[in-house]
Amino acid sequence: MGALVMELAVLVLPLYDGSSVLSSVLGEGFPFRAQVAYLLTLFSQAVAILIGLMFLRRGRATMASGVFLGLLVILGLRVISSIVTSIDGWVWQSAVVLGLQTMEWALLFLAARAAKQQGT
Repeated sequence: MGALVMELAVLVLPLYDGSSVLSSVLGEGFPFRAQVAYLLTLFSQAVAILIGLMFLRRGRATMASGVFLGLLVILGLRVISSIVTSIDGWVWQSAVVLGLQTMEWALLFLAARAAKQQGT
């Protein structure tokens, strides 16, 4: 549950020029279809976390563990790309986003390990 909160915090907190990622997407004047497609892309990891939690509640711990491990790989790639793209202009917002993503990674790791232990 904590990983879901961290994922949503990155999207909602006003870290980029006083606005959040979510508000900048909705305020650009894109067509509705483009906004829906972009929002689905933004919230895909949050939806995957919810799916993993549903698997865990239904007693399918091995499947939940696989979902969480897959998210770990994706989040690791996202952190690497954030570091590479922000090398030139490292600001405090980049450090906050990387910190939140690192906490999310740790919580997903703990959830995957707990789910795996519950499944065996």
